[in-house]
Amino acid sequence: MINTNYQAYNPSFGASCAGKITIKAKNEAGKFVPKDARVAILNVNYFPDFRAIRKLSNFWERKTGGHIISSIFDYAQKDVAKVNENYPYRVYYAVTTQDGDLKKLDPKKILGIATVLEKDNAKNHTVSWLQVNPFYNYSAKGHQRKYKNIGEQLIKFIREYGGKPLETNAEDDTVNFYKKIGFTPFTNEKYHMYMN
Repeated sequence: MINTNYQAYNPSFGASCAGKITIKAKNEAGKFVPKDARVAILNVNYFPDFRAIRKLSNFWERKTGGHIISSIFDYAQKDVAKVNENYPYRVYYAVTTQDGDLKKLDPKKILGIATVLEKDNAKNHTVSWLQVNPFYNYSAKGHQRKYKNIGEQLIKFIREYGGKPLETNAEDDTVNFYKKIGFTPFTNEKYHMYMN
C-alpha cells in the first residue's frame, strides 16, 4: 500500500516525508507481518542528510564491500559540489522507520536508499542505484533479517510518486529482482530494463 499524499516535498530544510509504504517486519513469533515505513526525500545540500548518506556508506560498505552505497555517496558528493550535469535532477529516496521530524534523519533507521534521475523532459525516470540495508536484504540469513520487501515497495513508491515509467540498468545479480517486481528488458537487452 502506498500513500503519496502524506506531506509535501520541502527542498530547503532537509529530509521530508514524501509518503508511507508497507513493508514486512518479523514479529516475536518469527513471522513477517505488515509494517508501515516512511519514504523520505533527502536534500544532500542539507548537512544532516549528507551526513546520513556518508554514515550509511561507512557502515554498509563494511558489510557489502561497498559497491552500491559507495556510488550513492559519490553521487551525493558530486551533487553537493555541482560537478555533475545531472545534479539538479537527481532525487535521493530513503525508506526509514523513524517517527517524527526527519530534519535529523537517523541513519540507523534507514532501511534502503535509491537515487533517481527525474528530468522533466525525459520520457522515463531512471533508477541509478538502489541499496537495501545489507542486514535486511534478500541475502541476509537467519535472525538478522528483520524486514523484507523494502526495495520492492520503494521502487513501486518511486514509480507512483514520480508519475513516469522507470528504467534502470540492472546488474547481473539484480536482474531477477527487477523482473520480479515488474521490470521488463528492452528489446534484445538483458540489463537495460523498464517498468510502465
